[in-house]
Amino acid sequence: MGRLVITADDLGYSSRRDDGILSCWESGAITRSSLMVNGISAESAAKKAKERGLVLGLHFNIIEGTPVCDDPSRIKSLLCDGVDANGKCSKVFLDKGRLSSEVDKGNIDMEEVRIEARAQILKFIELCGESPKYVDGHQHAHVLPGICNILGEEMQRYGISETR
Repeated sequence: MGRLVITADDLGYSSRRDDGILSCWESGAITRSSLMVNGISAESAAKKAKERGLVLGLHFNIIEGTPVCDDPSRIKSLLCDGVDANGKCSKVFLDKGRLSSEVDKGNIDMEEVRIEARAQILKFIELCGESPKYVDGHQHAHVLPGICNILGEEMQRYGISETR
């Protein structure tokens, strides 16, 4: 017999979205949520989710916002000039269309994907006190050719056995 799992993505994206997701959890409308560790409210969202017993996975994000990696020069092929969530000029991720195009052209350094994937997993562990129960990707960027392989290797490294 199967079990229906309903996941709310983007926890940590903003406090307003977080409130909606937590309300859904408390009403029984969702089973779990995935946390964007590079979201502007990730820290408070992780704390609130943990207090309420919400099961969390990592919402791996390499297409929106700023990287978690401590040195953006180490992941140059994933970034472009843009404006961060605070309105400052910054290095931000390529959008999904551009990332996909650059993957197709062979212009994305997969070791740079590994660096950011590892940084996001470690940030999740820092915020939540444990490894994510699963990993999925923001707007499904995690299934792009090559990226899925790197992410799978990093998941295995940290004992994460589920994705969607």
